[in-house]
Order: sequence, then structure tokens, then C-alpha cells
Amino acid sequence: MAKPSTNLKWTTHMSNIMLRRLAKLVKSGVRPEKGFKKVHLNTVGRQMTEQTSIKVTGTLDHPGDADFLNIPIENYDQMAAIFSVGQATERP
Repeated sequence: MAKPSTNLKWTTHMSNIMLRRLAKLVKSGVRPEKGFKKVHLNTVGRQMTEQTSIKVTGTLDHPGDADFLNIPIENYDQMAAIFSVGQATERP
């Protein structure tokens, strides 16, 4: 008998929850110049767990992320508002 998968499938609904919560943090004055602090990520993780009943405890980078280069990004406007301070510019 096959063992059930323990891998989490990230959904659009989960992305929407996370982005709304991160955008709310930025609107409240949190400045994520070099990324969000652990306390903020943990807060968003707890809120996601409450809304989805799936325990969200952290984030990881994956080598397969390169497959998503040059692909349109859903919820780009929200992410741009959250992370705009860290965007590269033409300034030296």
C-alpha cells in the first residue's frame, strides 16, 4: 500500500491570504527592506494556519524556482507593494 504524501500543495487561496497579510503589515508601517523579520513571518504563518487549518511554519527556497522565471506572476501588484523597497534601480 502506498504511503500518503506529506508534501504540501501551495494553493492560490494560500497565496492570497499570505499576500493580503504581508501587505497589511507594510501598510501598518513594517519596512521589509531586506525581507520580513521572523516575528512578522511567524505572525502571518499563524494567521494562515487559522484560516486554512494547515500548519504553516516557515519558508524554503527551492532549486526548481528557476522554472518560474519569465512567467507572469499572479498577484504581482500586491507583491510589488510589499517588496518595492528592495527592487533594483538604475541608481548607482
